[in-house]
Amino acid sequence: QHWGQARKRWHRRRLQAGPPPYSWVRVAQVIPGGPAVQTVGEGVIRVNDRVMEVNGTNVMQQELKNWQHLLRGKEGTSCILTLADVNAEQYTCNILRGFVDQSVVDQNS
Repeated sequence: QHWGQARKRWHRRRLQAGPPPYSWVRVAQVIPGGPAVQTVGEGVIRVNDRVMEVNGTNVMQQELKNWQHLLRGKEGTSCILTLADVNAEQYTCNILRGFVDQSVVDQNS
């Protein structure tokens, strides 16, 4: 039982990790009216939430370029994201992929 408590504390600290070597891909922008908002609602996914898994694949502390293909897919298909908020609370969202107008994407995010 003591090991389980220590493991939970380690996991909590690990989720709160910051700059490299513990860099996380974080949500930089939630597009108003975009697929995430249309599917799960406004305010569920927030800027600075960390991406933990995409469709069951662990992507923690990996560069986006190595797994961004998991986010893309045919419109109307499902993308299951597991994220962690700023308090290290994990949550999972099932988002239906849809069109994203690239003119509203903040390229500086």
